[in-house]
Amino acid sequence: MKILSFDYTKADGKTSARTVVVFAEPTKLYAGTDISSLDEEDQALYVSQIQTAQEIYLDMIAQANKTFDLKYNYRQFKPENMANVEEEEI
Repeated sequence: MKILSFDYTKADGKTSARTVVVFAEPTKLYAGTDISSLDEEDQALYVSQIQTAQEIYLDMIAQANKTFDLKYNYRQFKPENMANVEEEEI
């Protein structure tokens, strides 16, 4: 899991120190599992299993956010507004 610590400058010029658990990084690409090799029935089964896994994952994230009172703390940061970035892998 990647954690970034950095100074962030908002459009209004205010700067704040941030520490973020990274769930997504900047990209211009679509990313996913290519299921082209599966027939339509197996594609449907795969998608169903992935949907179930995502629901479980999101429920667990929501519970952790509730436990630590972070329900409304999901943020996005523009890389060009970040300075003094320190990266840690856990």
